[in-house]
Amino acid sequence: MSVEQWTNPSSSGRDRDYQILLDAIPDLILRIDRNGVCLDYHLPKNFKAYGREFDWYGRRLDEIIPAEVAQQQMEYVASAIATNEMQVYEQQIEWNDEIRYEEVRVRRYSETEALVLVRDISAQKNVEKALTQSEARFQRLATNIPSMIYQFRLEPDGTVSFPFVSRVSERIYEVEPELIQEDPGLLIGQIHPDDRASFEESIRHSAETLEPWKWSGRNVLSSGKIKWIEGHSQPELQIDGAIVWDGIVTDVSDRKQLEAQRQQAECAIAESEARFRSFVENANDLICAFSPTGLFTYISPKVFEISGFLAKELLGKPLSDFIHPEDLHIVQASIEELLKTGERQSAIEFRARRKDGDWYWALCNTSSIRGSNGGVVSILSIVRDISDRKANEEKLRQQAIDLENALQELQKTQAQLIHSEKMSSLGQLVAGIAHEINNPIGFIHGNIIHAMNYFQDLVALIKLYQTHECHSIPDIEAFIEEINLDFIYKDLQSIFDSMQTGTERIREIVLSLRNFSRLDEAQLKPVNIHDGIESTLTILQSRLHQAESKIIVSKFYNQLPKVECFASSLNQVFLQILTNAIDAVSEVCAPVIEIHTEFISANWVRIRILDSGVGIPESVQARMFDPFFTTKPVGKGTGMGLAISYQIVTDQHHGRLKCQSKPGQGTEFTIELPIRQSQ
Repeated sequence: MSVEQWTNPSSSGRDRDYQILLDAIPDLILRIDRNGVCLDYHLPKNFKAYGREFDWYGRRLDEIIPAEVAQQQMEYVASAIATNEMQVYEQQIEWNDEIRYEEVRVRRYSETEALVLVRDISAQKNVEKALTQSEARFQRLATNIPSMIYQFRLEPDGTVSFPFVSRVSERIYEVEPELIQEDPGLLIGQIHPDDRASFEESIRHSAETLEPWKWSGRNVLSSGKIKWIEGHSQPELQIDGAIVWDGIVTDVSDRKQLEAQRQQAECAIAESEARFRSFVENANDLICAFSPTGLFTYISPKVFEISGFLAKELLGKPLSDFIHPEDLHIVQASIEELLKTGERQSAIEFRARRKDGDWYWALCNTSSIRGSNGGVVSILSIVRDISDRKANEEKLRQQAIDLENALQELQKTQAQLIHSEKMSSLGQLVAGIAHEINNPIGFIHGNIIHAMNYFQDLVALIKLYQTHECHSIPDIEAFIEEINLDFIYKDLQSIFDSMQTGTERIREIVLSLRNFSRLDEAQLKPVNIHDGIESTLTILQSRLHQAESKIIVSKFYNQLPKVECFASSLNQVFLQILTNAIDAVSEVCAPVIEIHTEFISANWVRIRILDSGVGIPESVQARMFDPFFTTKPVGKGTGMGLAISYQIVTDQHHGRLKCQSKPGQGTEFTIELPIRQSQ
């Protein structure tokens, strides 16, 4: 079916189903010839496209979209037609003062035409652009904050490196980050000799315990200036045994000077605590703490925005009261692992309850806070509402399923359309041949009787002359003897009988051809199943006699009522299965095909077609009704026959088509049909 048929409002009910499937596809579909003329198209309702206000049929591509875009698209069309390979590229189109991104797929449709599928990928491109901008913002943030952000790596063999150092190193250490990454000893070498031992001990302790690293000491810069440096980082053990610290280094020279006065130091601490509280309370994520027993001890104000609860309504209450019952075991397992190992638990997803009773999806990272005795005294969690992300993931998953189902349905539809068109053409050809043969054969058959009567009259006349003519004429007597007149009487009568028998046989074949094509029986009507089988066998007579050993066809017909069916379609099924049976038995010594019909219930009949062929492997049986699946050599089959037969029996007639076969034991196809089709 063409795109034009899909979009034709006068199409049949089945075509309207295909229209619904087509409407679910968000892509613009074009059929274009090599000259750039639009032969057919499907334009989704929500697809932003030029020229929506007019009909595209017969228009050149550069009349529909900008000329430069049309020129680029035609280059890929020409390449697809020439190479018969899928062409994929991306293009940009300006639409209402905004740039829209599209992915274009071009594939050959025929020797002069191509199919073009255009998908709007603007959302994907915008996400990629946002990620790039986010990375740029992080780089600006790392450059503009007063502390140096770094990553320090200690290998199992003791070698060290700095995988990342922010640009602030130039202000703190007077060394460019690139030089530090090339030679980590530049920073370590700046440590004051009196502070070197405490630095090495802090690294060793953090590496052994995986506890957060914190160190403060003096650095002697290349300019001779002495700075107080304070570093903080969190170690993490890698799979390869290395330890990586992610942290910051801050120039605390000014603070060290202020620590000379106790009052100033206390003010600095209070200010630092205030900044931390402001960060926690204004963070985009919910930050909370709870005891090892699962009771809330702190909740940031963000909880009201996410769940509708006030912080004071949750303090002292069990965490488990607000976790979805189906997800509670996930949260409990992560807490148990944290208490057992002390390792941070990341990316824990679960559903939590809002105050109004609804549930929202949360993403949680937890870490432990240890007391002076080393035991866990509190658990710190950062919770993010990911309900929108989950909804989008589910939507995308469903869309992927819908697209996969639509693709499979389109493949089945394509196979059925191709096969139906071929069988329709075959039916018209058969009907045409039958009609053309029927006229002259009818003339011959109708006149043979008259010719026989005329011949009998002439014979009677000759014999009458012979009876009443007393004087024989020598020339006539010689000619009668020469032509053997008595033999002509007998032989000509046999010739007329043979001609009559031959014309009757031709008329039977013509009738079988007409019954097989059934062009006048395209609608649902009661049909004699045996007539369809016999017509199909007549069509296949030449193949039945072409085999090395004559194929024996045994018919075991039971009396059946007429069955409501689409006769032409059902004949296609008989033709396909019998053709496969002939192929299967053509190479065996004693080829036999059996056809059984039987009444199996009040409203069902069964047709069984068995062959004595080589059988079908189980691996092939599992896929034999799939579209385009075939085991025949290239050019010998398209893989559509059994797939279309299955659809005709199951979808069109609401019946059942089954196959039973074992290698070396032949094959049996069973067709079960209802006698009456439900309205």
